[in-house]
Amino acid sequence: GKTVTLASSSGDPAVDAAIQQLQALLYKRGPLGLKGLERGLDHISRGAGAVDRADLDTVLGFCGVTLGEEEASTIFRALDRGDAVVGCAELVQAIRPTLSGAMEAAVREVFDTLEDPTFKTGAVEMEEVLARYRPGRHPRVMEGQMTEGDAARELEDGLEGVQGAVMAKDLLAFYADVVAGYQLDANQLSDMLRGTWGLSGRN
Repeated sequence: GKTVTLASSSGDPAVDAAIQQLQALLYKRGPLGLKGLERGLDHISRGAGAVDRADLDTVLGFCGVTLGEEEASTIFRALDRGDAVVGCAELVQAIRPTLSGAMEAAVREVFDTLEDPTFKTGAVEMEEVLARYRPGRHPRVMEGQMTEGDAARELEDGLEGVQGAVMAKDLLAFYADVVAGYQLDANQLSDMLRGTWGLSGRN
């Protein structure tokens, strides 16, 4: 079947393979699989924004993810700042797949429609984003696989942690998780975006 693969950025095949394995384990749980890891990292780091090797194992266990010792160590070493800790944000960023150019453009089009056309600030109030979202047009809702409430919570949980207003990078991160969690191709993402954000009729 289709798989969403990591855009190789480390230059080390062993690191990329380990991260792809962790991606598969997390996103097997759906679009919010990585968000669960992010929450766990935030909790165990107590706001410090960094974890040590033992913390990483604890969080993986908390998330119900069984990653091999060698793979976990490979990822940790690749991101180690040199003081035996790894930044939580850097770890999440390394795991989250990169959207293709076409997918990124489609998400940016959604953000452009959310912004006030007369006063573009690069940010949209969270309330406005949630108000404009149409969870009833989520493909999984239309197929009877989830409720409208579930679809609305998916967006709310995906944007959890966003401070104040939503920026394009926040929406891009959310949809990178959605694409990986649902194994969407560009056309499927485009259909989802048109339906849930009321962009019907656009190409």
